[in-house]
Amino acid sequence: MNRSNSKHIKVLAAVSLALTAAGSSLVLADKNASKWSQEVGYYKITPDEDSSAISGPGMPPGTAVDVKEGSSYLFSTTYHHNNNLSLEFFYGGWNELDAAADGSISALGNIGTFEYLAPTVTVNWTFGNDAWALRPHLGLGINRMIYGQEKANAVLEGALGGATEIEVDDTWGAVFTAGLTWHFTKRLYATASYVVINSDTSATLTTEAVGTVRTVDLDTDLKISYLNVGYRF
Repeated sequence: MNRSNSKHIKVLAAVSLALTAAGSSLVLADKNASKWSQEVGYYKITPDEDSSAISGPGMPPGTAVDVKEGSSYLFSTTYHHNNNLSLEFFYGGWNELDAAADGSISALGNIGTFEYLAPTVTVNWTFGNDAWALRPHLGLGINRMIYGQEKANAVLEGALGGATEIEVDDTWGAVFTAGLTWHFTKRLYATASYVVINSDTSATLTTEAVGTVRTVDLDTDLKISYLNVGYRF
């Protein structure tokens, strides 16, 4: 039940064109100049969402959902086209976030959990050259949010009238990243990054015992603080 939005489509189209152009440049690169690096790190994710009211039978006005922050590990692999331009792929395992009631139903507290995968690819421009120990970078990219293992807890099911199944729509989103890399040696380095992922999604809550379906839309910016260490081969 993914919902499109013309503004987001235009943003994704522009990012896709940038990735395509950069990818074509990478393919044509001199193989002797290309290098790979591998990173591992830890991140904190803070969802900044604008929740619609939960629509459906028996819902009071002013309802909302609040997704709580979380943290986990993350890996990335980077292909360096040259000393400044690179293509980076971020990946990790399934991670869990809590969802809480908000607005007029905030007294319910936590109402469920869900898990997500967030594979992401970015094209990065790193300023300076090898003589710089500290080098800033900017990047644009595309993210895929894949949701699973959505679970309503007893509090939510009691409020809705029975066992409830939750389904969160997978989404595509634009990515912006900025950060600083500190080079300890020519190959070993550490990076601090701030990443914003636009991830607008919808959730469907189905309570089969009473035959009701309720929905909620979440217009979300995922704000991520990320620290890693890497090695360039």
